[in-house]
Amino acid sequence: MNTEIKDTIENRLKVTERLLANLYFFKGNIIQISDTNAPYSEVIQTPLFNYIYNSSIRLFVIDLMKLIYNSSDEHFNIFKTVNCFNYNQNKKFWKHKIPKKRFIELKEKLLLSKYIFMDIKDLRNKYFAHTDIQTTRQGYIVPKTPLNFLWEYLDVILEVFLELQWYFKGTHPKPTIQHTNNGNPKIVHQFVYLEDEKTPEFYELYKYKLIRDYSYSILKDDPKNPFIKKYIEIIRS
Repeated sequence: MNTEIKDTIENRLKVTERLLANLYFFKGNIIQISDTNAPYSEVIQTPLFNYIYNSSIRLFVIDLMKLIYNSSDEHFNIFKTVNCFNYNQNKKFWKHKIPKKRFIELKEKLLLSKYIFMDIKDLRNKYFAHTDIQTTRQGYIVPKTPLNFLWEYLDVILEVFLELQWYFKGTHPKPTIQHTNNGNPKIVHQFVYLEDEKTPEFYELYKYKLIRDYSYSILKDDPKNPFIKKYIEIIRS
């Protein structure tokens, strides 16, 4: 029986981990594409990257709701996972003893105000995940996604997940803080590479633009240069 319960808890953590990985990946896409100060900003102002940007917002909201919507349809939401830990806290497979009443504190930490939660839920239900007749009416305004708030809330979910993981596996008790080059504190955790790693395609496109511009400038001064002519031919093909 203990083995079955242990497997259930481990599966819950795996699903939560996968959703968190998705969320930090989508966050990285959104931040990088919207960064107008990035050197690649000019070359990604295209319909394709605009689609990726909007799709990342949509998928972020959908996956976030999978984690925080405490409903019968969301079997792996974070609240049910906390309850599962609480119900089985007297089992003998824990790596660290779970303090009494700690799960009440964790659920309180995760709670959103009714109004904020309903805004996110409506965003998912009426616009991102389902069709709603209201969205087709004249004058309908697409609700704004409170991204900065959601980034902060995502870190809260992460902290709860890492604590649960610590009780079960004995690893990652909490996120660590390091200072970045500009002096601002930065949370470091197992998903940080997904939001911080620079997308190489953006920089490859930027380097291509620089090489293309440089090639055209050389062509003006040396129109018979066979190497540059061949390169321009490839660019125009």
